[in-house]
Amino acid sequence: MAGLSPIRSARSCLFLAATLSLSSGATAATLNGDSELFDLSLSELLSLQITTASRKAEPVSQAAAAVFVITQEDIRRSGATSVPEALRMAPGVQVARIDANKWSISARGYNGRFANKLLVMIDGRSVYTPLFSGVYWDAQSPMLEDIERIEVIRGPGATLWGANAVNGVINIITKPSAETQGGLLIAAVGNEERAAGALRWGGTIGELGHYRVYGLGFDRDGTLDAAGRLDNADDWNGGKAGFRADLTPSTRDELALHGNFYQGDHGESVYDHENLANPYSVVDHTTEVTNLDLLAQWTRHVSETDDFTLKTYFDHTERDWARIGEERDTFDIELEYRTQRFDGHDLIFGLGYRYTSDQLDNTELVALMPDSDTLNLFSAFVQDDIQLVPDEFTLTLGAKIENNDITGFEVQPNLRLLWTPSQTQSIWGSIARAVRTPGRGELDGIVRQGVIAAGTALNPTSVPIETVIYGSDYLESEDLTAYELGYKWQVDRSLGVDLAFFYNDYQNLRTASFGDVSCNPSGIYPYCLFYSDSLISLVRAGELGNDASGYSKGVELAADWRPVSKWRLQAAYSYLQSHIAAAPTVNAVDDPRASPGNQFSLRSWFNPVSDIDLDFWLRYTDESLSFSVLGRTEIDPYWELDVHLAWRPSPSLELALVGQNLFNDAHIEGFSELGDLPLASLERSFYLKMNLDF
Repeated sequence: MAGLSPIRSARSCLFLAATLSLSSGATAATLNGDSELFDLSLSELLSLQITTASRKAEPVSQAAAAVFVITQEDIRRSGATSVPEALRMAPGVQVARIDANKWSISARGYNGRFANKLLVMIDGRSVYTPLFSGVYWDAQSPMLEDIERIEVIRGPGATLWGANAVNGVINIITKPSAETQGGLLIAAVGNEERAAGALRWGGTIGELGHYRVYGLGFDRDGTLDAAGRLDNADDWNGGKAGFRADLTPSTRDELALHGNFYQGDHGESVYDHENLANPYSVVDHTTEVTNLDLLAQWTRHVSETDDFTLKTYFDHTERDWARIGEERDTFDIELEYRTQRFDGHDLIFGLGYRYTSDQLDNTELVALMPDSDTLNLFSAFVQDDIQLVPDEFTLTLGAKIENNDITGFEVQPNLRLLWTPSQTQSIWGSIARAVRTPGRGELDGIVRQGVIAAGTALNPTSVPIETVIYGSDYLESEDLTAYELGYKWQVDRSLGVDLAFFYNDYQNLRTASFGDVSCNPSGIYPYCLFYSDSLISLVRAGELGNDASGYSKGVELAADWRPVSKWRLQAAYSYLQSHIAAAPTVNAVDDPRASPGNQFSLRSWFNPVSDIDLDFWLRYTDESLSFSVLGRTEIDPYWELDVHLAWRPSPSLELALVGQNLFNDAHIEGFSELGDLPLASLERSFYLKMNLDF
């Protein structure tokens, strides 16, 4: 697909950023604003305001949901260089890095590169693609220093956010521009993070409000092969620029304007499935990615009890993936009204419309018919928080109704009850329904998964068998009924505990029904191959359906302990058990074993003196495995350790040394469920970073 030439390297960005900073006469700002979070008591941290759980500002402790907040200070002290790496902090979230620029990310199971049961937003703007109802994580690269917090909601959020908010909702919330005034220069260099830089400037627009503009670039090294010896061709470089303005045209009105533009070269080593021999040969490919997004949000304070919000955004994406090219435009508009005029009620309701159009560049590996289509989505929601007993019992009732072009009307209700027996404890429970609508690829796609070699357990014949999956117009939405129970306890000013239990009941899960191995050269592609009148390949065709059901259950624990004022420990543990049952004649598409059963994380923050941070992050991830045309793929359990050391010689300058994946020279974390990528080993890495306020 045609597009602008991506930014090849970050080094020119570093030079430009340095030049601009030296030419600026701005006065120095301070780096300590975010680190003040470290000085908050745990009770104050639990009082931090979140908005994703109920579409309104509320303390974490009063949210009747499994909520975890990743703050800017969490991100800084973790040493994470991307949003996916930062998400490892959240209990109940499965993160596996497949190669240098691809991840598998999900909540409460069903993980995979094309995971489709997690809704992800940036400032309320959905970033999922209807091609497979998932997220291109490599294209979600906001400037990390601009993030105020990441709100992670485990469990369904469909009543407020709609279809695909099945197992969880992630909302990446950026700082208001008033909090990013002055200049910020960032430079980093390392063995994996080869070069990275960013420049940000914030100012005022008279008495109307504030603004910021930024630019960033990065050049990241690729991974090694499964044996940890040879280089993969998955180097990753790109650049991004954007702006935000927060305006107050009157005492009753607030207006926020956002815009971002991204371009990048995303390398990958992929199997050549044109080759009928297994093991396949590996070929190198570079995916060029371009993304433009614009968002506007207007809030009017109608009265002391009523607020009105109108939000709209536009998103344009281009991606020339090796298997299929995609160009997509999305327009979304949403109206929301909140009123507290009725005693004992906090009512919020709204309407929404989304339009998306695509133009696909089919290949011999993946094709969609038709190759261009449009989708419309109409929605309405209502939710009421009812004070049964003021300051003690709150009942939440709500539902969202959607009408889409794929499955028609969908109703997603929600019931929650919050009990606060004291100011330091809260107990909550919920029952909710959520659906996951099929993606375009599941309806209209023809996917050549690969070739099963002859004379193997999966193919005892004497010729290779090519596996082909066909979409189906008869697919229905996958259906979840979720039951949750949680407990939050602020034991004292030094210790807090957050515990959540869940049981998810799934119906209409995706399946593939395969017919007998056959030779059918008719159709779009001649799958049966002949040479000198001799058959050299057979085809095994499968069609998607909804003939499986399943469940998942688990426990998630987060604890925050401050034994002394200069030391803080944060622990998280997740247990997950999943099961899928399909009819004897079909295969379940999702594999519950692709998500680890146990995960553990321990973060230590220590300040020996006020201007030095010494931080450790220990992680354990259980084994995971999956099956594809390549056979059984198993990822061994692993421990890893990251270390972050930072020094602030002045209020405006911070220097940091970060080591990542220190326990292993190289280790494997994830795989692609399509069987299109060879396994990749992540290397031990180090980088130096400078943050300069001016």
